[in-house]
Amino acid sequence: MVLGSFYFRLTTNGNLMGEFMNNLSQQMATESADVIGEQNDNFIGDYQSTWFDGNAQTMRLSITQKAHTFNIFRLVWSDDTATHFVGEAFLSNEMLIGVYGDGDLDKRINNLLTR
Repeated sequence: MVLGSFYFRLTTNGNLMGEFMNNLSQQMATESADVIGEQNDNFIGDYQSTWFDGNAQTMRLSITQKAHTFNIFRLVWSDDTATHFVGEAFLSNEMLIGVYGDGDLDKRINNLLTR
């Protein structure tokens, strides 16, 4: 089970730069995500996300605005076969700040991250 936190900043080219940590981490690690398609100015969209947590990892990251909210977002990291992580974040001082977990954690907390 993985529970972590992260932040992302949006670059002038519409990509994301950030850091994360989780209950398995020994230190903060970096994550970057290249926008897929048109440049974004509000984080919403699809990205190719890359990070290193002992091994290089690459997944698709989709960011949407959570329904019926203002400046609250849902994040989903997935590959071609499955969703691996889900998270929620809010916008503060031009940064997306949030928490994430794996599917096992989301099931244990009654799908609070995916609702």
